Parts: sequence; structure tokens; C-alpha cells
Amino acid sequence: MKTSELIGAQLDWAVAQCEKHEVKFECNLLFFSDKLQMLDYGIVYRPSKDWEYGGLIIEREGIDLKRVNDILWDAHSHNAAFYESGSTPLVAAMRCYVASKLGEEVEIPEEIKEEKSDD
Repeated sequence: MKTSELIGAQLDWAVAQCEKHEVKFECNLLFFSDKLQMLDYGIVYRPSKDWEYGGLIIEREGIDLKRVNDILWDAHSHNAAFYESGSTPLVAAMRCYVASKLGEEVEIPEEIKEEKSDD
């Protein structure tokens, strides 16, 4: 799938790959599944909606955000020349992060690819 089209669990799964998190997909959500990290085990992982996770990535990676209009945000990564857009600042930033780490296309597992997002 094109990184610029990732949304919901698809985008969150791609971010988890970049972050090297072990996650499982259930009920259209991703959960931490690494039992070695008991503090996070079983917690929903949604960096494209949750500032607790997405915000840390934005800060660490030096991703700049710009509001284009009422329904569009742009994100730019200073570590590399990557630009992505999205309907929210977190969606734009997480797409930008994934593009900088995995490229313009990402292979998404079929069970996640087929899911419809609530976004």
C-alpha cells in the first residue's frame, strides 16, 4: 500500500514496525503483545490517534507540522526529505515517519489491509 494512503490500524501497524514493537491485531485495533514489556502488554497501540505515542515520535524525529486548511495537515521530517499529508496532525506525522523509515510503499498484512477504518 502507498504510505500516503495508510490510515487507522494499517498506519498504526506500520508505525509499530518502525518502532520494533510487537503488536497483535484484534477487533480492528492493535495491542502490544510483547510480554517482556509487561507495562504495555495488552494496551491499545494507536500512535495515529494517541498523542502519548505519536507525540513522542514527532518530538524525537523532529517532524514539523503545518495546518494547510480545516481538513488537511502537512508533515515534514528534518532527518530526511519526507513530506506527507493527513486529515489530522498525527496521521500526517505518522505517515511522514513511516515514509522516512519504510519508504513510499509498505506491505501490510492481509487481515489489516482488509479492515475498514473508522477515520
